[in-house]
Amino acid sequence: MDFTLRLFEVDDAPQVAALLAQVDPDPPGIADLIELKTGFPWQDGAFQLLLVAVLPDGRIVGWGEVFRKPWHKAGKFYQFLVVDRSHRRMGVGRALVAALEQYALENGGTELAVDVRDDAPADRAFAERRGYVLDRHIFESVLDVASFDESPFLGAVEQVSREFRILSLADQPGEESERKVYDLRVTTVPDQPSMDGSGAPPFELWRRERLNHPGHRHDLLLIAADGDRFVGETYLRWNEENRSMYTNYTGVLREYRGRQLALVLKVLGVRLARKYGALTMRTNNDSENGPMLAVNRKMGYRPEPGLHFLVKRMEGAKSP
Repeated sequence: MDFTLRLFEVDDAPQVAALLAQVDPDPPGIADLIELKTGFPWQDGAFQLLLVAVLPDGRIVGWGEVFRKPWHKAGKFYQFLVVDRSHRRMGVGRALVAALEQYALENGGTELAVDVRDDAPADRAFAERRGYVLDRHIFESVLDVASFDESPFLGAVEQVSREFRILSLADQPGEESERKVYDLRVTTVPDQPSMDGSGAPPFELWRRERLNHPGHRHDLLLIAADGDRFVGETYLRWNEENRSMYTNYTGVLREYRGRQLALVLKVLGVRLARKYGALTMRTNNDSENGPMLAVNRKMGYRPEPGLHFLVKRMEGAKSP
């Protein structure tokens, strides 16, 4: 098949968004893809390559992404690619993988991670034939917003609301609150089973990536506060194109766990989703994160095909 690889441009976003929708139940929208290109945190130690595979008539039949941010684990790059279903087994995937791996190698990559859906065995086999081995499993879960019954959780909501102040970032905007959320995130993220030794982005970059994201709304970042201290959060992102709300992160400080904070914040998140007119709420959890998986099951989240993360150890890397 005749095709070429070239760099992704913002005008390609509608075609790429449609391509990603073939494999992702909650795909990034056009604005997300534009932000991916224009908002990347370029600085020392940051690398990004976005490629599209294009037919002679201009149709995009493949997408490839490889990147590393300065706070990621030394030498580790992250890769994602997808090929149009009707153009697979024609060399597009092989060409994309070769280009992405070469870019990582030339820029000091020693480890390359890729994710494939666990209901796509052919995709996993494709990766394994190229030296990728299973590292971890992420469960995807979905909740039907209209049918969610919050009545079993009202007692917990009442109890937590007596003990803690529940607010959103919209209720208390400004840099002081943003820094408190950042500190809470930096403290709780390392407790996730999937953490691989990566660090945290500086505050200004975190704020730009998270709070300036196309799907961000201040009212969708819910916080539990003990006095002036932020001790728990759940962070939702709104996808208007799909009318879907995604629970991007939920975290509680260790000393406050076991007091139903995560459960209550997630229940209140469903209330917000209803106000937005969301049809579904989605989230994902590492297979080893038992406590959060238990919260989701309790709320009635339905398990769906998730992601296998595979890693390839690379030899012959060059210094960036």
